[in-house]
Amino acid sequence: MDNEDSLITSSEHVALSNEEIIDKVEVDYSVEVSNQQKMLFSLVVRMFGGSEGLYNLNIVDLGCGSDEGQADRSGYGNIDYGPGLSRLLHEAGAKVIGVDIGDLSQEKFHGVQADLTHPEALVVIPDDSQDIVICVGLLGEGTSPIMNEALAAAGKSREQLEAEIKEQARRMLRENGVYLFEQELFLKKEGVLKQSSLGEAMRRK
Repeated sequence: MDNEDSLITSSEHVALSNEEIIDKVEVDYSVEVSNQQKMLFSLVVRMFGGSEGLYNLNIVDLGCGSDEGQADRSGYGNIDYGPGLSRLLHEAGAKVIGVDIGDLSQEKFHGVQADLTHPEALVVIPDDSQDIVICVGLLGEGTSPIMNEALAAAGKSREQLEAEIKEQARRMLRENGVYLFEQELFLKKEGVLKQSSLGEAMRRK
């Protein structure tokens, strides 16, 4: 969803601290950002040299979560299925595309409602256009109830879907772009995703 924030120029943008961004999201959305989402946000901030380094970066958050998914979490404990990370990245000034099977129409970031068990839905995102693609929590432990149902309906294994999404990430990323999948990091080098470390990711340019 396009928003007025995109009209702010780099000279007008004021970088906030991690804590200020988290506080703003919690106040604006009347939610508590989960510790996992805070840690992921801090990791991305560190990777790009501080919150100011996120300004105008193109970021795709696959399986970003939704308020709909957050509401339907019976039997899944205290796992957070809301779009907290996408909200944090947006408030830091990144150009975020959040993709989820749940409804994202009311979000400030650009939301794409899509069933990621069919990764070809991501063709709407151009080749070589993204600085970072994030896919954390979509296929790992604690996958949302909505995603579990979609995976069963598609008749796909997690391993098969993981490979399909990784190929889409490779396609979407620019050279030297970062793919963050669960606890693994990959860099796109000469058109290929190569496993990397945080240190290598920070020195990628």
